[in-house]
Amino acid sequence: MKVNRKRKFTNEEAAQIRDEYASGEYSQRALAGKWGVNLSTMKSLLRGKTYGDAGGFINPKYNTKNDLASRVERNERNIAKLMKTVLGIKMPKGGA
Repeated sequence: MKVNRKRKFTNEEAAQIRDEYASGEYSQRALAGKWGVNLSTMKSLLRGKTYGDAGGFINPKYNTKNDLASRVERNERNIAKLMKTVLGIKMPKGGA
């Protein structure tokens, strides 16, 4: 098994941290201090951007989908905005 040496936590620790945060007992800043990491590292863990496979509570608000359908939808919206801004073309509802 390949070990990622850059990881700050084991999956078990990441799940524990998420559960501690979900309990309401600790703030993100307090957990970052307790575990000796930057606040941005803690936020990424708590939002599921890192350690996605670790388990523990991830607020559905931050559990962003990065599947193909979501990316295509975002790209279509970005293309429509670009066409409207640059070319003055308004895309019909429902895509191209």
